[in-house]
Amino acid sequence: MTFGQALAAARIAAGLSTAELGELMGTDRSTVYHWELGSKNPIASHYDQLVDLFPALKFAPRPDSRDQEKPGPAPAPKSARKPRVRSKPAVVVPIREAPCDCAELRLSCGLCRPLLARAV
Repeated sequence: MTFGQALAAARIAAGLSTAELGELMGTDRSTVYHWELGSKNPIASHYDQLVDLFPALKFAPRPDSRDQEKPGPAPAPKSARKPRVRSKPAVVVPIREAPCDCAELRLSCGLCRPLLARAV
């Protein structure tokens, strides 16, 4: 159980809303929400006040402790990923039904002699 989860459980058990706890602590409800979520940690004076209000928090891991699970890196957004490279389709050259000589074939395909030799 993280500190934020322990804080939320203690606050709910005491019957307090985030706004009421924030008022007791001298902060607003969004600060308490972020403490419970784990996105922000309370400063030392607020931590001491929380432990005084909820003694069960003494046994929860400290919010700045390295024992807590840290979320892993977020996956890269789709726009940051490499685009998929698609190969170009092969060029299909129609072959005449009647036989032709190499010069005609070379001219019709637009190939020079070495490329024609490799293609054939």
